[in-house]
Amino acid sequence: MLPDSQHGFAPVIHGIARGTAQVSVKQNGYDVYQTTVPPGPFTIDDINSAANGGDLQVTIKEADGSIQTLYVPYSSVPVLQRAGYTRYALAMGEYRSGNNLQSSPKFIQGSLMHGLEGNWTPYGGMQIAEDYQAFNLGIGKDLGLFGAFSFDITQANTTLADGTRHSGQSVKSVYSKSFYQTGTNI
Repeated sequence: MLPDSQHGFAPVIHGIARGTAQVSVKQNGYDVYQTTVPPGPFTIDDINSAANGGDLQVTIKEADGSIQTLYVPYSSVPVLQRAGYTRYALAMGEYRSGNNLQSSPKFIQGSLMHGLEGNWTPYGGMQIAEDYQAFNLGIGKDLGLFGAFSFDITQANTTLADGTRHSGQSVKSVYSKSFYQTGTNI
């Protein structure tokens, strides 16, 4: 089970402290993280995620009182996972329509998403029953300053009650970008 700070997607912050330093992170004007780091390079990878993203303002306050500020652009779409983390779901059951005239086929469905380095997340899923099968493959990416997107393709096949077979495809694209200055999300 993951701690709350590891649920959802959030960018990894890299920085360099000249000495022991206090690092604070703000998002949308609110303090969201604070820690003390030793001299040298540091990485922060356990920031809580925000639903729509919002650029992160990172302040490094050195022991001598000097301050460095950097900004980490952050947008997200629902499929994004942190690098190295995998999310999966699997369900099996029997469909009950509430109508005694229809069959109650057994089914299995599942999904898998895995976060890669560079803020990439490949994902896929399937739903299989006696007369219906659907398979989905896609990719999501945090583009930094340019937002985040995901793109997937689904193939579905079915056999109707009269025995005819049908198939179809769908394509889905999702884009997200947060503009903190204007309070706008697209």
